[in-house]
Amino acid sequence: MKDALFWALVFESMFLLGAGFLVRNRMKHFFRGLGWVIQAIFWARETAGFLETNFTNAIFTAGAVGLFGYVAYHEYLCYVRNEELRPLRFLAGIAFFAGTAYYLIEGIPEISGALVLVTAKVTVGLMNGFGFDYHLGSLGYDSVRGSFIPVHPGAISIILGCTGIQAMVIFAAAILSVKADRKRKYKAFLGTVPVIFVLNQVRNIGIIYLVDHQGFNFEFVHSYVGKFFSLIVLIYLAMFVFDTLPEVHNNILGLFDLPKRDKLGVVDGYVPYKGQNAGKKDDESKEKKEGAAEKKDSEVEELEKEDDGGSDEGSQEDVKEGAKEEKGPEEVEEKDGEEEGEKDDQKEGDEEK
Repeated sequence: MKDALFWALVFESMFLLGAGFLVRNRMKHFFRGLGWVIQAIFWARETAGFLETNFTNAIFTAGAVGLFGYVAYHEYLCYVRNEELRPLRFLAGIAFFAGTAYYLIEGIPEISGALVLVTAKVTVGLMNGFGFDYHLGSLGYDSVRGSFIPVHPGAISIILGCTGIQAMVIFAAAILSVKADRKRKYKAFLGTVPVIFVLNQVRNIGIIYLVDHQGFNFEFVHSYVGKFFSLIVLIYLAMFVFDTLPEVHNNILGLFDLPKRDKLGVVDGYVPYKGQNAGKKDDESKEKKEGAAEKKDSEVEELEKEDDGGSDEGSQEDVKEGAKEEKGPEEVEEKDGEEEGEKDDQKEGDEEK
């Protein structure tokens, strides 16, 4: 039930999550944690309502209560330990941007009505372009469907859920919530949001055609065929975003690593994973090996330089010794004898004087 308390819980939590996303000091964890607590209260209230009408939805909303409570607990740890986890800021950014945009559109009939009208006109215009004859009824609004436009002839109406706005705001919010260069962000945005709008028209046309012209059951076509088509499209677009903005992929994986936080700690804003540590160790060992090889090469070069210097100094002695070796021992002895004879003759001459 969308009463005053519903909207109060929604926008209080959005305000706190937005403040936690934008604030840079330690109080950001307090704001985000309190925002998630209010979100948990919001979904607990929704769960109580679904227990009376739709038990399956009650299971999912109860899971949301536990999930948001768990995220609030990790924000508390960040506050106490003065740590920052980038995936937590990323999640708060998605909730803030997507939640604020969607609930403003849904809560203001003029905005939701304008979006429904544009979507209905495009859908009917495309179908008439293929030879069909459809026209739109009057734009209406009620507490169950919100803004809606009947498509005549037939019993199908275009509502806010037929516009694809939920998927568009989620993808746009994910792109806005990561730190990356603008060029890649623009590419990711243009490759997702306009594509979702166009393919959503294909989905609408397919549902109207199968129900009105092929006799299929609306619930089957809408809930199974249409949603399966949407799932395939969203998987493809998610892969495109992951390739264009790996930061989005890293942050999503980082949310799944939160249970390992106490065991592995926080490194560079993320909980490190086993493969990441192994990769770092391999890089460190590789760097050590390369450093040792470079050191060895430098030592070899220094030794070669020293050898070159020593050979220059000893080259003259080597030449002399080589010359002696070439003459042979007999020639050397004869030369020495001649030198001794000359000395004796000189001595005798001095004595006669």
